[in-house]
Amino acid sequence: MRGTISETRRRPAAWLLAAVLAALTLSVVSVGISSAGTSQQDLDTAKTKLAALNGRLDALVEQFDAATLQLHVVEGRLADARTAAVLALADAAAARELFSQRARLAYEGVGSGLDVVLGATTLSEFTDRLQFLNDVAQQDVDAAAQADATRLLAERASAQLQQAIQDRQSVLDTLASRKAEIQGAIAGQQALVKQLEKELSRQAVQRILSQPAPSPDPGGPTPSPNPTPPPPPPPPSSGAGRAVAAARSVIGVPYKYGGDNPKDGFDCSGLTMWSWAQGGVSLPHSSAAQYNAVPHVSKDALRPGDLLFFYQPISHVGIYIGNNQMIHATHPGGFVTLDSLTSYWWAVYSGAGRPG
Repeated sequence: MRGTISETRRRPAAWLLAAVLAALTLSVVSVGISSAGTSQQDLDTAKTKLAALNGRLDALVEQFDAATLQLHVVEGRLADARTAAVLALADAAAARELFSQRARLAYEGVGSGLDVVLGATTLSEFTDRLQFLNDVAQQDVDAAAQADATRLLAERASAQLQQAIQDRQSVLDTLASRKAEIQGAIAGQQALVKQLEKELSRQAVQRILSQPAPSPDPGGPTPSPNPTPPPPPPPPSSGAGRAVAAARSVIGVPYKYGGDNPKDGFDCSGLTMWSWAQGGVSLPHSSAAQYNAVPHVSKDALRPGDLLFFYQPISHVGIYIGNNQMIHATHPGGFVTLDSLTSYWWAVYSGAGRPG
């Protein structure tokens, strides 16, 4: 009898401890703020705002990358213009030097154009040679003038391109400043989400603590009939290996809301839908719809290719690849990523399914 009373007293305490520990697994590290009237709607609103901020950051990063590319193009054009100016300056100097040499020779009368003219034997030959010398001299003058004009154009283009570089650098600086502001807002919003999650967990624990413990059975435990064993999980699909290989092949592809292909990007259900399409299985483009469309399997029966579903209501899905790892499209601003299934993921785990 004494042993029975002790066992009876321990059972409610054990139940209470187990319930509290189960609720605590949902909590995350808090930054120390508690909100008395927090609701799931508050958390959903905060997550929606966080997703919007991540989307703004993603768009800003794209603008920054495009502006950087434009800057590099202009820098290349500036380098070409400066090279052209240097070459034109050298051509002008060479043309002026050639003209000066011919002028000196003509003045000195040694091997000069004067010798050429005076060597004519007829008036017609004299006239032709004189015209030839005039043409050569004019060509020298024109070459020097053209080279000077080219140099001036190149220098003017260099100045314009330098201004364009300064303008684009100013745009980059502005984008970088806005990027830092949004990243700061994201950090603050992430902290708020964690605070709300912690507060909801605290409220859940409080509700459990306020519930009365179940009454002990005075007659002792009654043996229950053998439960009906659950149906065995479906066998792995022949396309599971191809689905996993497809998911691995797009690791690093950016997240895109509504995305369902490697070119445009993926959201979470778009990734699993596309990966399993490579394995010959069609899935809907929604994590909740995918959960309803596939046979369910227990956590202990997971096989590579199985789909893992998270949160309540279900709002995220990844593809299991074995070794306690999954591949999933993370969030706006993120990428397709290989992640370990940490305690966080198991805390928000809602179930698994096996396409086939």
